[in-house]
Amino acid sequence: MDKAQNWLVYSMCLFVRSLNEFQRTKTKERSLLQLQALVDQFNDKKPGAYDRIKYYYSLYYPSYLELQKV
Repeated sequence: MDKAQNWLVYSMCLFVRSLNEFQRTKTKERSLLQLQALVDQFNDKKPGAYDRIKYYYSLYYPSYLELQKV
């Protein structure tokens, strides 16, 4: 499976992975690029709101401002 079934689950996994990779010197740049991709996703039109908030109460996904702070 190369794509996640849900946008929010995929984005949350990318967020957690980028935080883990930020700790190592060799993967810090990749981590920053992943975080930038997550920030840029807030301006995308697709997927729609229904797909984005499907698991909203199951996962803690940071807000736009929280992502920019990291």
